[in-house]
Amino acid sequence: IKEAIQLGIAKININTELRLAFSGNLRRYLNNNLEEITPYKFLLDAENSVKNLVIRKIELFGSNNKA
Repeated sequence: IKEAIQLGIAKININTELRLAFSGNLRRYLNNNLEEITPYKFLLDAENSVKNLVIRKIELFGSNNKA
């Protein structure tokens, strides 16, 4: 990916990866916490998994500290 960016690729789609991170984390959490019914508790982990993936992608793409 870094090489592709260096060669001029300007758009890289990561939507599927973000969806998989969110849904996978949500499934794991709910499977391990069957009694939980409070959305803000189980959605926080799913949200954080997406946030962490976005941070990693920004760093991989060399876009950190850019406006």
